[in-house]
Amino acid sequence: MSDDYNTPFSLYEGELVAGGNPQCGDVGGTKFFGLLMGQNQHALVSFDKLFKCLEKQGAPVARVIELGTSTGGMSIYLQLYCHVAGASFVTYDLLGKQPTYSELFDRLGIDYRQRDVLSESAIHEIRDLIRGDGISVLLCDNGDKSREFSAFASALKTGDIILAHDYAPDREYFDKHMRDRTWSSLYVVASEIATVCEEQGLAPYLEKDFLRAAWVCKRKAA
Repeated sequence: MSDDYNTPFSLYEGELVAGGNPQCGDVGGTKFFGLLMGQNQHALVSFDKLFKCLEKQGAPVARVIELGTSTGGMSIYLQLYCHVAGASFVTYDLLGKQPTYSELFDRLGIDYRQRDVLSESAIHEIRDLIRGDGISVLLCDNGDKSREFSAFASALKTGDIILAHDYAPDREYFDKHMRDRTWSSLYVVASEIATVCEEQGLAPYLEKDFLRAAWVCKRKAA
């Protein structure tokens, strides 16, 4: 399931939403049940659509792996989904960091791991998680999103999903359509992940939905 990406997303012109800033402040961050998330207002809608599409196709999510916990608001949303869906969830953040909502993490039993996700040991650990039975969904939203995307793409199984945040097709598109409208951070562009996508058979999935949320979403083809 992919979208035609040959035409610009002109329907978003002039659309103003809470976009978010690199510091994930109140002006830009989205709140989920009052919990601050480093996402814009389209993110939860996009992820909800992703999960529903996979369920409808008879390929429900077996696990969600989040690289980059930040405040932890998004992690709580993902944990709640996984709990209801019978899936597993694990979130990784940089050494020395603590989520804002640590108490809720404990109460919800969130599997929170502090690792350098690009260290050799963590790469092996995360790749083993991805290779588990069933559909894996990997969110790259840590300190070096393009490298994370490339490091784990080859571990994906047919049907698995990989995403990276703070994305736009290129700088020109970001400046024209996204900056101060839907998002204000850019760390991944299409050219940085094009080679690995081609090598690993990663096809666009719900492309327009996730672009509104400043994510790129790819699915491992057969």
